[in-house]
Amino acid sequence: MIINIHAHLEDDQDVDQRVEHYRAPDMARVVLCGNNASVKQAFERYPDFVIGFAFVLLGKDRPEVVERFNEEGFRGLKMTTPAASYDSQEFYPFYDKAQRLGMPILFHTGFLRALTPLKVFWMHPLCLDTLARAFPELRMIGAHLGSPWFREACAAADHHRNVYFDLAGSQLRAMPLSFFKELFKYRSVGAPTDEPRGDRHRLFEESINMHLLGKFCFGSDTPAPEIMMEFHRDLHQALGVPKEVEERIWWRNAAEILGLEELL
Repeated sequence: MIINIHAHLEDDQDVDQRVEHYRAPDMARVVLCGNNASVKQAFERYPDFVIGFAFVLLGKDRPEVVERFNEEGFRGLKMTTPAASYDSQEFYPFYDKAQRLGMPILFHTGFLRALTPLKVFWMHPLCLDTLARAFPELRMIGAHLGSPWFREACAAADHHRNVYFDLAGSQLRAMPLSFFKELFKYRSVGAPTDEPRGDRHRLFEESINMHLLGKFCFGSDTPAPEIMMEFHRDLHQALGVPKEVEERIWWRNAAEILGLEELL
């Protein structure tokens, strides 16, 4: 079983064709975001497959839209191109409402190709570290592993139980296996997940941090999901990811984030 936690439906795309675009073998659910009216049409038309995340414009919308989207049936929120840093306190009312309503947020993190006037640093993955401390019950997914701040994204995921990331994005698919073998060795001596070895140094340990890998979700972004499925399968095999961690990546993390009790 697979849950795709990051997919798009824009206003110039046919709803039915786009939903079929994201169907793939073993695909149980897809989270769509983009044009809110089209996404709403999709999850109303395909309630057993499509989950809608409403697009929120930080700096233009008012916090009250979170409650309105919740009433309309959206299960979460998508945020990108903010008017200030994600962790600016002016946006805290949005996060507070999302936390109270149990609506997870998918944040675009890192570089953005679109020629939009903004500071990419406003979407730095360590903004999620700040938010995880202020909103410990707000479930957050950082898209694209914070490219190019990959290690900082790993730190946020490894340290906070409510912070997850996906590996969607062409830049990550362009990286060699050696990059991932080095990146996923990241760990923090003395962290809660470090027991029972405590503060002992790790100079000679070259193993992959499976706790860290267990904080990822499958997301395809705009390409057909088969492209990212192949990437994940090859990566999991090359890193020796155990079945229980694969299960978390493919669907279990997403099911917990989305509150899909019927799948757990």
